[in-house]
Amino acid sequence: MAPQAAKTEDPVPSHRPTPAKEGAANTAGPSGPKPEQKRGSYSRFVTLMKICLPAGALALAGLVVLWPQMQVGDKGFRPGVASVGPQDADRLRMVNARFSGLNKKTLPYTVTAPLAVQDNPQADEIELSNPKTDITLKDGSWLVITADRGRYFQSRQILDLFGMVNLFHDSGYEFQSTRAHIDLVAGTAEGDRPVTGQGPFGELTAEGFRISDKGKTIHFTGTAKLVIYPRDRRSATDEPKAGRRPDDS
Repeated sequence: MAPQAAKTEDPVPSHRPTPAKEGAANTAGPSGPKPEQKRGSYSRFVTLMKICLPAGALALAGLVVLWPQMQVGDKGFRPGVASVGPQDADRLRMVNARFSGLNKKTLPYTVTAPLAVQDNPQADEIELSNPKTDITLKDGSWLVITADRGRYFQSRQILDLFGMVNLFHDSGYEFQSTRAHIDLVAGTAEGDRPVTGQGPFGELTAEGFRISDKGKTIHFTGTAKLVIYPRDRRSATDEPKAGRRPDDS
């Protein structure tokens, strides 16, 4: 029997893509970002926000705290720090302080100040900044006394005023001095420093003053000088406005 030649089969065609030859043009379009790349970008964004948001909130809080202390000048602004010494560490500070009571005739009075300082809760003396005293008189009129500084003694209800002391009376009188001692319970006030004043009568200067009878009577002490002007020489704008308190517009 003659030998038969072995039958050879054609190789099965491969489905792998034929690698492009070097130098051949790539006809496929640009490929989009892979899902792994998208997830990586989002993770970086989240991480960045976790850092930036708390930092921004902290910066905003710091601005809110520092803004009231910014001092604006011609060359910009600079942060200012309140000057509080070691001696003020244990002192009590009250903002918009208000003290009120009744005198011997049960007539009300009030003492207010933008700032009051007390050494300790048991201290009787209280230092006042820009105090204002409002006293109601027996006839229903009022007496207002303001000053740059003051000391209020709670137990005795005594008020000492210093600096520019201004006294306003309901009837239109106004006096200025540099010191006054007020007994809120007795309804009296006095001062031993030079005083000047004006009112519907004219102008007055004296070496001191004393208020008694719950404000009904004002005595001027020492050498006093009174200049009375005829009414026809005084205009309405030159006279104090009776019945209007000094803080009224």
